[in-house]
Amino acid sequence: MSELYEVSNSQTDIPSEPNKVIEPIMHLTESTLEHFLQKGIFDTTTSDISVENRINKQCLDRFRKEFSNNLLKCLKEQDFEYGVDTPADKLVRKMFVENESIAKEWLNELFVENFNDQTVIIGLLRVISHFDYQEVAPQGPTMALAALSNANAEVRECGIRAFENWSNLESLKVLKHTKCDEEWLDDYLKQVIADIEEELEDHVVVG
Repeated sequence: MSELYEVSNSQTDIPSEPNKVIEPIMHLTESTLEHFLQKGIFDTTTSDISVENRINKQCLDRFRKEFSNNLLKCLKEQDFEYGVDTPADKLVRKMFVENESIAKEWLNELFVENFNDQTVIIGLLRVISHFDYQEVAPQGPTMALAALSNANAEVRECGIRAFENWSNLESLKVLKHTKCDEEWLDDYLKQVIADIEEELEDHVVVG
């Protein structure tokens, strides 16, 4: 990746992690395990890794089938206000409780599939910005980073705002290597950088 994340009218590729074992069996909730047991997914003749992969795939498929349309509808119809939970926030939090790793893969998939839909992208960025950095990493920060190259200035603003909400060293590194063409957005970016630097300095002094 280059040293400069150029905020322009170009788009960027989203890195993926194929063949990743998303969630160990022991981390699945009781309801999720019961669902897979009823579906007859377990096979004692196969390896643990094979069983885990099959469970992960089934869980992701179920998220797509049961929740994707509902979330997209929420994102397109709800009025968002930063700091206030919306039906979209509540739905995503429910998915995180059931299986955090698969929920992140699911959100990242929706983000990539709808990258040209500004309403969906803005909604997803607002939702992930309500989570702690570690909760949504690495997919969440990757989504916010990709937003910085969207053609729409409001999408790019939401990308900056997500890093502002996380307000950590990783966010600062990204934003300090970000460039904005619009004067108003560049002013906002500079203010966010200054605020994060001040917050981090305060933490060092307190520590």
